[in-house]
Amino acid sequence: MSNRLSSKRSWQKKQCYKIYLETQRKSLENEIGGLKPDLGFCQNQKQLLEQEQLKLRRRMEIIQNEIMLKDAEIEMNKSEVNRLRECYVMMQQGLLQAPLLNIDPMQHWYNDPNSYQVAGNGVGSSYIPAEPSQMWIADAVPNMHGLNMNLPNHYIGSMINDISGTFPNSDLN
Repeated sequence: MSNRLSSKRSWQKKQCYKIYLETQRKSLENEIGGLKPDLGFCQNQKQLLEQEQLKLRRRMEIIQNEIMLKDAEIEMNKSEVNRLRECYVMMQQGLLQAPLLNIDPMQHWYNDPNSYQVAGNGVGSSYIPAEPSQMWIADAVPNMHGLNMNLPNHYIGSMINDISGTFPNSDLN
């Protein structure tokens, strides 16, 4: 009899444990069922955040490229400003020295040394401009070799007439 009682108690314990496990299973299934919509929402949210992160990375790359291009453009502009300042200073020095020495400030732009002659009084007696094919650009002025310096003869002549009209000496006309 004691064996029967012992086996009956064992069976009851097992039954109680099965009931406990069954209620746990149902409770966990209900909890899982309630979490599934949250899981779907979180997965969608994760996907949206990953897409936004990708867009932001691309935008950052674009902005970094734009910054690099603008920096390069700024450097080019700085070098161009420096070059133009040097040209301006050289031109100003040439123009400022010309009245003191009674020479033509544009004489160095022509190859032909006979294109400008100085009379005894230091004022140019004749001014014959060089042909456009004889014009040259000094090596000290960078990036100017590709410019087209050819002007039609009537433009050069009219410029000379305009300049020579300002001088009191009639030898210039």
